[in-house]
Amino acid sequence: MTKALGAFFLGVLSVPLAFVFGEMDAFVFGIVMAAYFFICQFWLSRGNPRAFLKDWPIMLLLNAVLFLLLFISFFSRDNRNANYAAKGFAILLVCFAGTLAGAFVASRAASRKARQQ
Repeated sequence: MTKALGAFFLGVLSVPLAFVFGEMDAFVFGIVMAAYFFICQFWLSRGNPRAFLKDWPIMLLLNAVLFLLLFISFFSRDNRNANYAAKGFAILLVCFAGTLAGAFVASRAASRKARQQ
């Protein structure tokens, strides 16, 4: 339960981060957001050798705020603006890729540490 609340809180903190770095170049913004989600998921999944397979609820909670914001903004704006929707989906995919990478690296590190002991 603590990890779930932490994941949701870290996801909420990504919104101000997105506003701060949103004015940057799209490539730099994508790297910053992916790195943020990578670090958050790595921190949440550290010590779990099966994190990539078992921590799906935590990964989804970490990205829940982005899912919700994309859903709300997609239906509250003019749907004819395909560029806006494409940018939103691209941000969501980049952030989720960072989340998956964080879980994968955390599980590999935990497995390596368990083999060494």
